[in-house]
Amino acid sequence: KDRMYWQAILRKMNKINRILIFGNSGSGKSTLAKELENALNIPCYEIDNFRWQKNWIRVSQKTFESNLDKCASMDTWIVEDGSEITLNKFKDQADVIIWLQTNIVLCLVRLIKRSILRWSGYDSKSPEPIIMALKHWRHCLKYKFYKKDQKFKKLLSKVDNKIIIIKNKKEKQNLITDLKEQSWEN
Repeated sequence: KDRMYWQAILRKMNKINRILIFGNSGSGKSTLAKELENALNIPCYEIDNFRWQKNWIRVSQKTFESNLDKCASMDTWIVEDGSEITLNKFKDQADVIIWLQTNIVLCLVRLIKRSILRWSGYDSKSPEPIIMALKHWRHCLKYKFYKKDQKFKKLLSKVDNKIIIIKNKKEKQNLITDLKEQSWEN
């Protein structure tokens, strides 16, 4: 779906208050979410912050789901994640769903770079254990080779009229520009 398609989606909306950014590990979800938060003045929620405590300690499933419910009930949000549970929780409430379909090699390079930055102390998050880094890298490969994108297409079929697919940096910049330029009614 190209730029003209998503521009038509945006024109049909009175206002965008809820954005779900979805994609593989390392696809650029967090970066895009922060850029949109700055451009649109909508609060951004990184689902990993609901899933993990300091030093990569996983919260209970009950706590995680409670945090998701609280976020989903808010009037405005930008949510970014790549999991099925998050997709199911937010897809119906989202005004627009941005699906990042970044090249698998680029995703892996970004994940390795992120791990190195965390280990060296240049990233604000605490260093992830090597086992966590390996799990992220494996997850990235599984996304592609187990055809998770096909599964997600099926899950998203009922909300197809609000999906914007972004495959590269130029499309991402065009989307940000289009969202900033859209004149929303108050």
